[in-house]
Amino acid sequence: MPVIEVSIRDLERLVGETLSLEELEDLLPRLKCEYEGVEGEYVYYEATHDRPDLFSAEGLSRALKGLLEIELGMPGVILRQERVKAHVDGPTYRPYAFFATVHGLKLDDEAVKQIMQLQEKLHITYCRDRRKVSIGVYDLSKVKPPIYYTKAKPEEVKFTPLEFAEELTLKEILELHPKGIEYGHLIKSYEEYPLLVDSEGKVLSMPPIVNSEDTKVTEDTKEVFIDVTATDPQAGLKVLNVVATSIAERGETIGLVEIEGTWSGVTPDLTPESLLYDNTLTEKVVGIKVSVEKASELLKKMRMDAKPISETKIEVKIPAYRLDILHPIDIAEDIAMAYGYENIKPEPYPPPHPGMPHPIEFFSKIIRETMVGYGFQEVNSYMMTNKKLLYDMMNLPEQPTV
Repeated sequence: MPVIEVSIRDLERLVGETLSLEELEDLLPRLKCEYEGVEGEYVYYEATHDRPDLFSAEGLSRALKGLLEIELGMPGVILRQERVKAHVDGPTYRPYAFFATVHGLKLDDEAVKQIMQLQEKLHITYCRDRRKVSIGVYDLSKVKPPIYYTKAKPEEVKFTPLEFAEELTLKEILELHPKGIEYGHLIKSYEEYPLLVDSEGKVLSMPPIVNSEDTKVTEDTKEVFIDVTATDPQAGLKVLNVVATSIAERGETIGLVEIEGTWSGVTPDLTPESLLYDNTLTEKVVGIKVSVEKASELLKKMRMDAKPISETKIEVKIPAYRLDILHPIDIAEDIAMAYGYENIKPEPYPPPHPGMPHPIEFFSKIIRETMVGYGFQEVNSYMMTNKKLLYDMMNLPEQPTV
């Protein structure tokens, strides 16, 4: 599981309340996170692979607001009316690209670090080390839409890669830039490489390798352009939702992008998924009996919308960034976490039948005691095996075996 580093000061700023270490140690496990400790002003925790929305301070603060009852229910999203346009015609081996914008940002050095951390943790987990999906975030004020996802020959285009001062060809970036050396194997065997450019030909990035130094996000950035390139369209759309909604925790609005080309549509699609939950599953799986009203309250603490529609059924709306909710059993798990595992009283599991020794054990006991009486020694070995395992399956010659 990835270890996440979050500034306590930054987290408190996002949550809007002071957080004690005891509170964090108590609340993190309720989000399936493992508290690792504190160093200086940073708290460290392990987040599960199925909760990429918790890979940064933004997503963690959003979840904590629910558990602390600062905000309940599904987070509201304000969509910007003005849309950016993009055209997709990338290489066939990485054909999909999806986009979003976020506006009204207030960033500082720690905020920029968290955005970078979110990308990297997503890359090494859900994105399969950039093989399946890759992410780029750019200062929107430094580019001129429409944006084009295209392809170019290795020595056809030059740009200044991130943290470099001179321009390099695409081929040189794979040979000289640290990210090119690390991830170049993903594209270098092809005749053309993926490229993201604006309407004036300015290069934003060479996905999935490195962004341009000219469009990098800084503390002065007020709005960003997000790109996600992918080999799997569904995975790419899900990652885009996570990144856009996380960054939006520091901003005001999310902007839509109209895409034409290999895949046409409007992204991001933040429509919540609806699920009809049978509350009898809560008692069956978790072992607690709660009313549909109480279960709905608990789900709202987990930042979902929930409304009872009968004595046993709840209509649940799941935020687009919750990639881990796949089945009603996941809803039951969230109810249990909001309820608090420490509040669930343990019960001994009743045996399915009366216990008694097997008859062969009575006979074996008589034989053992008789043999000990004749001077034999009893040896209890912890290894249970047989000749087939020892010799036949290991392709070894059989030896005398006791």
